[in-house]
Amino acid sequence: MQKVVWGAPSFWIERFPLYWGIDQGFFANQGIDLEIWYAYGGPELARVVSNGRIHIGILSAGSCDDYFIRKMLSAHEIDPAGDVELIPLGEDYGKLDLFVDGRVDAAFVVEPQLTRGEHEGLLRIIDRVADYFPQYQWGIVLASEMWLQHQEDLLKRLMQAFRQACRSIKDRPGQTTDLGSRVFGVAPEVFKRALQRDLPRWETDARLDMDGLQSALKVQETMGMPTADLSLEEMVRQL
Repeated sequence: MQKVVWGAPSFWIERFPLYWGIDQGFFANQGIDLEIWYAYGGPELARVVSNGRIHIGILSAGSCDDYFIRKMLSAHEIDPAGDVELIPLGEDYGKLDLFVDGRVDAAFVVEPQLTRGEHEGLLRIIDRVADYFPQYQWGIVLASEMWLQHQEDLLKRLMQAFRQACRSIKDRPGQTTDLGSRVFGVAPEVFKRALQRDLPRWETDARLDMDGLQSALKVQETMGMPTADLSLEEMVRQL
């Protein structure tokens, strides 16, 4: 068994294939002992991947939240610099205690906590990022250059297990309810509803949406990130 540490910047339902893959033995069948580690932020995750502390990672929704919220507020003629106070949430991202304790009036919330919040009457949806960015590559799986050069066989086995987990969830979502409710600490009916809402957007073959990735790069360029000199071909390796 080869130990692999898979990092992610936030804890939400699109991490579930990792837990399901471990539970069902998909990773073990590929000779992989998978550990999941959270960085709570895209830049933080990128740093630990580059320095070798994490072997592979997912950068996803949350890494560009500051840009998204400013764009959405401005669209409603709300000044993000003066009319509201924007608070970085870090490890509290997506937690419903923020609303219970009155620390925020509005926040980005992801599944299954979104469905739980609605179910418990704690929140309601007032706007959606997807309405502003309808085609966007939300999840980007990355590996260090060293791994790409020297661990390609392991990476292929890892992605095969990940794809198998994604497809398995889509093929039999009802069988995943017990594990999902325990992983995320929500009632079984809440996890079932959350998965039903989120699953249609999943790419179950774990392939990149190239147009969506280009849209994501444009956002990074707008934010002033050093991506303008990188082509998709230089960034992407499909496994």
